[in-house]
Amino acid sequence: MREFFAKQRTNIVANLVASAIFAIVMGGIALLASVPPVPVPAWLFVVIAAFLAGWWWFSKPPKKLTPVVNESFGVEQVILDGKHFISCTFKGTELIFNGSTGFSFERCRFVSHHLRFQGAAGTTLTMLAAMYQEQGFKKCIDYTLNQVREHDGDS
Repeated sequence: MREFFAKQRTNIVANLVASAIFAIVMGGIALLASVPPVPVPAWLFVVIAAFLAGWWWFSKPPKKLTPVVNESFGVEQVILDGKHFISCTFKGTELIFNGSTGFSFERCRFVSHHLRFQGAAGTTLTMLAAMYQEQGFKKCIDYTLNQVREHDGDS
């Protein structure tokens, strides 16, 4: 979601500016035409404020990942969240993803590792598995998993 707002920031701001200009122009026309102003419902201000708060929250730049360079990990648990692994080796390592923030690998080597999802990431997978049991969600989840399989890393 954060990536969506970051990519769409220009469009969102342009739409908000255009809407504001339109409102000002229409207000000016109404004033000049001596037409009574149209009352703006209070809930509209709440919706706009919530939208702007969400846009601000999701458009914040992501946290920088902590580099981990040329490390060798054996039979141990390694938390992935918030780290950028560069030229590391994982031999029999249990890789744990909590889902609190992203992580990345660059030129790493993996030998009989195990991946565990816990925290928010674990909850997401548990809910996907539960949703997959319902016929109405199977097609959607299959599509999502196919997108993961076909992902080329460019988006």
